[in-house]
Amino acid sequence: MEKFIDNVNAYLSQMKIKQTYISMKTGSDTKSLLAAKNLRI
Repeated sequence: MEKFIDNVNAYLSQMKIKQTYISMKTGSDTKSLLAAKNLRI
């Protein structure tokens, strides 16, 4: 069970890093894209 929890924690921190990387790469572009998408609907 402890091994499983370690794996989950590793996975979650990996996802957080990926999320941070993506938001760093795109910056505020993502926010304006989301805003544009919401306006179109």
